[in-house]
Amino acid sequence: MRRALLSCAAVAMLAASGATAAQAAPAGDSVTLTGAPVQAGDFTIFALDARSGPSGESPTGRVQLDVFTDAFHFAGPVTCLAVTGDTALINFRDEISPLGVITIRVRDGSPDTISLLGFGREATDCSPFPSPGFEGSLSNGDLEVVDAPPLPTTKDQCKGGGWRAYGVFTNQGDCVSFVATGGRNGPAGP
Repeated sequence: MRRALLSCAAVAMLAASGATAAQAAPAGDSVTLTGAPVQAGDFTIFALDARSGPSGESPTGRVQLDVFTDAFHFAGPVTCLAVTGDTALINFRDEISPLGVITIRVRDGSPDTISLLGFGREATDCSPFPSPGFEGSLSNGDLEVVDAPPLPTTKDQCKGGGWRAYGVFTNQGDCVSFVATGGRNGPAGP
């Protein structure tokens, strides 16, 4: 009886560890901040939540920060997100000042950093920014940058369980339908 219970426990542990290892990849790129408000040099970040599809499509979210200890206040919706590895470039349309679109760069590292790069870009221009900008390292809180894999472009990428790796499809047929329609039939969800 004891062996049977131990065997059942071992099988349950293996199944649980397999489920954890097989968790789906994120459905899109994202940048999130926990522990707000967060100090980063002369920055105080009150809110930072940016999300998009894995290739930067359909950006959403909000940024709210102060620079130079309450001297300059910026806040607004995210208009562009480009994630490469642990670094994200974010544009947001400032609703407080007349500066228009503001570009920031965040890096999820040791330490996490935020850079104010500039003002006045096109809202959807998330191309690399030429200047290094004004940067601060987070002294509290945590930035998490997720660079999700791009969605499939061929039916073969959906086969053999490949659809699971994207984290947004309910089954292989859902994935194949997405590819066959060039993305017009969006994923049904995990």
